Parts: sequence; structure tokens; C-alpha cells
Amino acid sequence: MKKQLSHDKKNSNPAHTKMQNIIASTIIIGVILSVTVMVIAMAIYLYTHNGPAPIKHIYNGEPKQLEKIMLIIKAGLSGNILSILQIGIILLLVNPIIRIAMILYCFIIEKNKLYITVSGIVLIILCFSFFY
Repeated sequence: MKKQLSHDKKNSNPAHTKMQNIIASTIIIGVILSVTVMVIAMAIYLYTHNGPAPIKHIYNGEPKQLEKIMLIIKAGLSGNILSILQIGIILLLVNPIIRIAMILYCFIIEKNKLYITVSGIVLIILCFSFFY
């Protein structure tokens, strides 16, 4: 006899499947959005950049507007191409945080205490590492 698995389509909870589809769509849209922002920023940078990059033997660090998230967003909104490129990278890095938050929400609805705890800890670690 063929044993049916718990992840078989016949045994799936429709609400659970719908939420999985929403999470997958969110991730795909986030990646496409971030890549689009980065490609546009790189195209503008390459179009407006004149000549070869200057050769520097001493690394002086990033400009101040590229060090903090809020400064990057402010500089990007003012038209700084490198900041717009970094906004695309930030969008890509925020994707896992959004995914874990959505998964945590699903587990809260299901009242699954173990997975709520694990997802909450992972979300806290991700947020802490991203913002600090």
C-alpha cells in the first residue's frame, strides 16, 4: 500500500497553502524589486561615470551617507546613485526578515508554541544583526 505523506496535496490545509503562496510571492516580488533597483542604479552610474575609477592606495572608508540605513535612504531620495544602489541591497537583505515575520504570524494563528518561540528568536537575531 502507498503511504500518504502529511505534505500531500489531499491532506493540506487550504489556509496554510494559501499563506505559503503569499510568502513565496512576497519573496519573489522583493527579490525582483531589489534587483531592479540595483540594475537601474548601476546603469545610471555607468552612464554618468566619466573615465576610469581613480586609483587609491589608501582606503578611507565609506562616505558618511552610506553608513547608516536612514542616511542611505535620505541620500537615495535626494538622487545619490551609490545610495540608490545600497537601497537595492537593503531591500534584498530585508527579504529574510519579512519572510520570518510572515512565518511567525502563521505560527501565531496556528497557536504552535514551539515554532512561535523558534521563529521569534530567529526574527530577533535577524533584526538585531541588521539594525545594530
